[in-house]
Amino acid sequence: MPDDSVSVAQKTARYTLIGSLVLVGGWMLRHFLPALCWAVVLGIATSSLYDHWLARFTGKRRHTWAALTFTSLIGIVLIAPIVFGGLVAVREAISLAHAFAEAGKNGPPELPQWLLQLPWVWPT
Repeated sequence: MPDDSVSVAQKTARYTLIGSLVLVGGWMLRHFLPALCWAVVLGIATSSLYDHWLARFTGKRRHTWAALTFTSLIGIVLIAPIVFGGLVAVREAISLAHAFAEAGKNGPPELPQWLLQLPWVWPT
């Protein structure tokens, strides 16, 4: 029920306070907002898959188990390539460090044959 005894100045102060709190909250969450946007995109993109996944579950807690397993599977699908790429990058970094250590002892390493065949890299 609206209160008619509230003055225009009080309404203005109230709306100014609400607006400033919304702005401060947005400023505090500015680093989280891109992740939230991606979550919305993934949620919309996978909603039909989730509906099919939910149909496989029965019982009292079917929504809980369906959400838990679907989120885990999507997480694995998205995280596994990143982990694999990280492992390959670490392995290559170790190999590069060994090559640099070897180059310090015996001179620079020879270029790979496939690199020598590229005309714009190594003139023949």
